[in-house]
Amino acid sequence: MSASEPVDATAGTSRRWPGARDWVVAGVVTALQVGAPTTGSGPAEPTSAWLGLVPPMLALTLGVPLAWRRIRPGLVAAVVLGATAVDEVVVAVVPPFAAWVVLWTVIVHGRPGRRAARDGVLVAAGIAAALGAGAWSHGWSPTAAPLLLFLTVVIGLLAALLRTGRSRVEAVNARAESLARERAAAARQAAAEERLRIARDLHDLVGHGLSTIAVQSSTARLALDAGDTAAARTAMAAVEATSRGAMREMRQLLGVLREAGSPEYEAGSPDRGPSPGLGDLDALAEGVRATGVPVDVEREGDLTAVPAAVALSAYRVAQEALTNVVKHAPGASVVVRVAADARSLRVRIADDGSGAATPAGRGHGLVGISERVGVLGGTVQAGPTEHGWVVEAVLPLTPSEEER
Repeated sequence: MSASEPVDATAGTSRRWPGARDWVVAGVVTALQVGAPTTGSGPAEPTSAWLGLVPPMLALTLGVPLAWRRIRPGLVAAVVLGATAVDEVVVAVVPPFAAWVVLWTVIVHGRPGRRAARDGVLVAAGIAAALGAGAWSHGWSPTAAPLLLFLTVVIGLLAALLRTGRSRVEAVNARAESLARERAAAARQAAAEERLRIARDLHDLVGHGLSTIAVQSSTARLALDAGDTAAARTAMAAVEATSRGAMREMRQLLGVLREAGSPEYEAGSPDRGPSPGLGDLDALAEGVRATGVPVDVEREGDLTAVPAAVALSAYRVAQEALTNVVKHAPGASVVVRVAADARSLRVRIADDGSGAATPAGRGHGLVGISERVGVLGGTVQAGPTEHGWVVEAVLPLTPSEEER
């Protein structure tokens, strides 16, 4: 069954008794059948009082079953059509009001698809046969029977038009509901992606900053215990610089959570500043060196043509890899190599720490790196080597056909 095919809400349900509206329709049609005008020779004079009760009894037989027309449409149609044929043949050629109601019902509220059209044709054919039999029994009228047949066709066509209109409206409504569900799903997906992006940024900022601060704070404490004031001052200066850098990047991240148009967080605000990129690798390496980890930064190719989004992703990869070295392989030396060609940017971070000191599994940081690089269509490989640990990411400089 297609979505555009209307189905009567009451047909085929567990409802057993008619409602008030159904009884009103049955009563009105019964009254119309009792007072219906006759054509042809008209009913013969009854030879007994019992025969005089035939017309009102037929009117009741035609009208009362209509109360169940939407509960038992097939049975009601059979009863009404049979009574209509008897009424037309025995009483007179009269307008088949009850049969017209049945015709309207089976078309507008009937079964789905082409079955409703087939039922309508069968009911209309039954009405035409009853009218033809009545006209033959009571004498042909040049206007009455053709007029009633014409009205039958008109009623059937109007019912079909109404059903078609309802089908189109239901199809439009179904499409609108589908689009609304798709938009809601897209909005939920966008919100989930935004939450993941913020979670990655928070991990990068908090993880790197706190790791550096923890190492420098420990260095300062040990230096003070040893009476080395100069070393303690150097360590605390590194803590201060790391804290300021983390706060600056935190303001950038919080800016995306503010309402659009807020003067304090408008684009280009001095408080927010530009996002970090490849030009900030030296400052990143300097902060890590302050923790006692030697870091060398090597560059190859034209890095000025690297898009900002790719440069930011490469910076975050290097930041997370260096944070892992500080946490898991203190004292190891690190080489950060960034190389660009016409198609991609490759960033490789390799340390010479012992295998036991490197991460044993993929934590949130490496997962975040994979997600961040994957958004841009890149790839990441991370794992132990013969001499330490290596993280390597390849980022395309142009979007793929699918991303376009």
